[in-house]
Amino acid sequence: MISGRKSSPRLLLLAGIGLLTYAAVVVATTPPAAGYEVSLYTAYPVTFWIAIVLTIFVGQLLVLEDATASRQCGYWKRGYALLVTASGILLFLPTMRYQYVMGRADTLTLAGGIEYITATHALQPDNYYPMIHLLTASLSFFTGIDPITLMQAIPPLFSLAFLLGTYGLLRYLFPDRREFLVTLPFASLLFAGFEHLHFTPYNMSFLLVPLVVLYCLKAQERNAVPSTVAMLVLVFAIVFYHPLTGLLIVAFFAIAQVLSDLPSSVRFVTGRKPVPSAMVSLLVLVVLFAWYTRFETVILSMASVVAGRGPSQFAHVTTVADRVSPSLVDLLQSAIASYGMEAIVGSVTLVSLCYLGYDHYRRDSAVDTYVAWLAGIFLVSFAVGAVAFFLNVIFEPLRFTRYGLLAGSTIVGFGYLALYSTLSDRRSKRVLTVSMYAFLLALVFLSVFLLFPSPLTDDANLQVTDREVRGMAWAIDNENETMATQDDGVLQHRHVDYQSMGTESTWELRERDTAPPDHFGYDDNSTAGQGYQEVTYLRVTELARIENPSLYPNYPDHWRHTPSDYDRLEDDHTVDHVYTNGEFDNYVVRPTDAENG
Repeated sequence: MISGRKSSPRLLLLAGIGLLTYAAVVVATTPPAAGYEVSLYTAYPVTFWIAIVLTIFVGQLLVLEDATASRQCGYWKRGYALLVTASGILLFLPTMRYQYVMGRADTLTLAGGIEYITATHALQPDNYYPMIHLLTASLSFFTGIDPITLMQAIPPLFSLAFLLGTYGLLRYLFPDRREFLVTLPFASLLFAGFEHLHFTPYNMSFLLVPLVVLYCLKAQERNAVPSTVAMLVLVFAIVFYHPLTGLLIVAFFAIAQVLSDLPSSVRFVTGRKPVPSAMVSLLVLVVLFAWYTRFETVILSMASVVAGRGPSQFAHVTTVADRVSPSLVDLLQSAIASYGMEAIVGSVTLVSLCYLGYDHYRRDSAVDTYVAWLAGIFLVSFAVGAVAFFLNVIFEPLRFTRYGLLAGSTIVGFGYLALYSTLSDRRSKRVLTVSMYAFLLALVFLSVFLLFPSPLTDDANLQVTDREVRGMAWAIDNENETMATQDDGVLQHRHVDYQSMGTESTWELRERDTAPPDHFGYDDNSTAGQGYQEVTYLRVTELARIENPSLYPNYPDHWRHTPSDYDRLEDDHTVDHVYTNGEFDNYVVRPTDAENG
């Protein structure tokens, strides 16, 4: 893109429009899912995914062309529109393809709480995350659309707000046109993977953070009444979405305060725009503690941050690796899927920080306060994420590193511009530009193919199907509540939360330890009933049947259940097949002593 030919941006734009049009046609002509599918990626042709990746990449190139060109070509807005539109298509794929939300755990419990509001016009007494419930229930009231359907459409809207909020925040932080444009393509990606689409309070609150920070800064300007009102609304909303997000914002604002108070000899650029006010942090803390300390369960959850819940992620990974002994290829694939984004963004950000520090020392120039602030956010976020990875705490590392990914990618763009501006010969600039293009392409590839759960990430699709919902509805209506139950591929207590509308159920629930024995006991016995002590319901979903062969085809010796195990259930005289709808089967396993008696 250093050639300067006027036709290059135009050709790129036409190519991007063509690729985007093809992707849109594929989505429009692909029918909705007929049942459970282990991966959304297999629902569309390979050419579709190539078109999406290239569309986003072309949009990035068009923005960078304006940032580094000697003359403005004016194509950056079209490039950014390509990027956002292609991202929007990705985000709405589950909405267009699936009937129910993608979320098999907390999401179904949240759905029950929302249904409770629509039925009773009140919050559950123990509902300490009210915003996500009230938002969905209110939209359902005004639109007449079922809440479970709205829950599939809300996360993409929040993710688009995240992208546009990032755009507004970068434009505010870096009013210089070149600085703004060069950071925009690096920061405008879906870094957080499936968290962009998972309907949970913490994820929704994270997606609002760029807008919250933007209006917290703008509210401190003179005569900023509209911005102050927007700031108050957003601050209250984000605290009621999730307390951790509020605490992290306070921590990030504290970093900015420390930087702004450093001695003047450091020569930070502080006069351009305000740093976050301590009053905003105080407001966050007051609202947070006034609300969440009313709930005993939240206080217990805060205690578990220190006490932890089970082994650390590091201990879990090493234990699984020792037990399974994966191949090097599988180990690398799993590492890239789990930590590839952090590794690539983190390493390039560190290189960029080193260069920016060297450039500051060499030229004895001022350091942009906001760049230093982003560097602080990056370092703190990754450090806390590392602690969450190695220690036994309740939060997974991504809850923290996602902020570092956003801050770090912005620093990379800033470092690229600084280095590009110091280079004099065209060859060096070309090498640097091509390197950045390769980095961007790698980021786009990872952001697209880590967005949805799939065998690539050793995760099954979180799709909830109509047959699974109907199967659990049958179980709730027809099963003997006093009998023991086991679940294979379904979490009964989540479905009960949803179908009982979050009310106190009379159902005899066990939230944990409901998994059936390995191989249903067939490795030691000729019948399943020989391994059971009491008559037990056994629920089996399509997910359970295909999960191991789809996700771990190279490790059949470590499958807890095999296709032959499921086949044996059908011919086992101690097992009665009492319900099926093609994706949800309900069996009754009778112990042999009960059978003989």
